[in-house]
Amino acid sequence: MIAIGICNIMGSFVSSYPATGSFSRTAINYSSGVRTTAGGIVTGTLVLLALGFMSPYFRFIPKASLSALIFISVLNMVHYEDVVLMWRTNKMDLVPFCVTFFLSFILGLEYGIMIGIAISVCLLLLQVSKPKFLIEERQTYLGCRYLYVKPDRTILFPSAEKLQTKILKAVPDQSDKTVCCVLIDGEHMTTADYTMSLNMKSLTCSLKNENIKIIFINLKVDVQNSLKGSGPIDFIYFSTKEDAENYIDAMSVCQNTTSYCIAFPRHSLRSDDVSLDGS
Repeated sequence: MIAIGICNIMGSFVSSYPATGSFSRTAINYSSGVRTTAGGIVTGTLVLLALGFMSPYFRFIPKASLSALIFISVLNMVHYEDVVLMWRTNKMDLVPFCVTFFLSFILGLEYGIMIGIAISVCLLLLQVSKPKFLIEERQTYLGCRYLYVKPDRTILFPSAEKLQTKILKAVPDQSDKTVCCVLIDGEHMTTADYTMSLNMKSLTCSLKNENIKIIFINLKVDVQNSLKGSGPIDFIYFSTKEDAENYIDAMSVCQNTTSYCIAFPRHSLRSDDVSLDGS
């Protein structure tokens, strides 16, 4: 594929005929035992000999025999066991597989592949847009309460607003000043896009009105740069959770707003249940 691509790019400068490849011809070469690019030399030599000397004899070869040769060779490219493996591992993978298979017969190979790719992209976006969140109230060594949030995957534009909404719903009523910080653990976040950065900036501004700070921990360098690039107010980051909790304790001591003898039961919540009423 790389060789064909380079040939077409270079050939476009001299208006050459586009080079292409054939799945059936590749299958025949593989079935014939071809394993290196030297097989192209043998194939080219045979083609030249056929065009120069054997063309008159080709008319005696039935077309059905040539079709059977190609059909049998292509059968080796079909792996029936993959259907069973997809059924056992992830049944959703069968959707683009079956759609591509049947539409290629009905509409043609080009349309079948294009529609299959579109369905695969939609399924990928669907998975990205439905992350799971670990949301729970925790307390530091000195008893300072904070909200701990940990996504189970990278947060991008399909799910960025969902993360912001879940955090805002999870923050309890601040009439008694129970929670002073929201700690976001980005251990599973490998990158961040523009929408994610803007949502974090908006969340920071919203919680600032409630005197709640957002603290990030375990962020990759790329994620840090993306969040800093959006210009969030008071971007606070620590490499470990222990450092973040020490900062929360120090901030609470300075503000003198926390009682240090609170017996606080821990709530463990998921994304479908973010009620923190203490019941």
